[in-house]
Amino acid sequence: MMYRAARVIREACLWTLVITCGIAGVHARAGAAEAVLLRKSPFCQRLYRPLARPAAPCHAATPVPAPAWLTFVPEMQNVPLLDRPWSDQPWTEALSRQYRDDLQHIDAAWRRLTPEIAPQITPAQVRALSRWALPQMQQYVRVPAIGPIELRPQRLDPAGQHILLEATLDTLPTHSAVVTRWLKVYALYDRSRQSLTQVTVTIRGERLE
Repeated sequence: MMYRAARVIREACLWTLVITCGIAGVHARAGAAEAVLLRKSPFCQRLYRPLARPAAPCHAATPVPAPAWLTFVPEMQNVPLLDRPWSDQPWTEALSRQYRDDLQHIDAAWRRLTPEIAPQITPAQVRALSRWALPQMQQYVRVPAIGPIELRPQRLDPAGQHILLEATLDTLPTHSAVVTRWLKVYALYDRSRQSLTQVTVTIRGERLE
C-alpha cells in the first residue's frame, strides 16, 4: 500500500515537472520569438512605414486675358492707331514744351499700365506676331523689361486732343543683313481723360539701302 502511494506521488511529481518544463519551454520560445520580432521591428518600420502624402499636383497658371485696351497686330499689318487722322507736322521740341504737362501724365500712365502689359508680351506672343525670319525667331526666348521704356510723342491729331506715342521694345532677329526688325509699341493718349486709352504691340521692319 505504501509502495503504491509512493509510486503515485512520484508519477505526480514527474508530470508536474513535465508540465512545468513544457510551460517554461513555451515561454522561452515566446520570449525568443518576441525578441526576434523586436529585432525585426526597426527593419520592418524602415520597409513598411506609411508613405508620405503625395504633393499636390502643380497646375500651370491660367494666362490672364489681355485688357481690352491692349491689342497685338501681326508684323507689317495695318495698325489702327496709325490710320487715324494725324497732323502732318512731326513732333517738335516746341510741342514738347507746349504739352509738357501732358507728357508728364503720359509717363505716369505708362508706369501704371506696365504691370498689366508686361505679362502679355511673352516670347511666344512675339513669335506669333512674326511673319518674317521665322527660323531665326525660334531662338527668340526673352523679352526685355518694358518698365524703363519711354514712350515718345510722334503726332498730334488735328483737334489737339490726342497724342500718338511710340516706343521700341526690342530689336528682333532678322533673315537679311539689310533688314532691321523691331518690336514696337504704339499708344494713344487722350488729353481730356489724361490717360492712355489704347496700346498696340506689333513688329515693324525697315530695309536699309
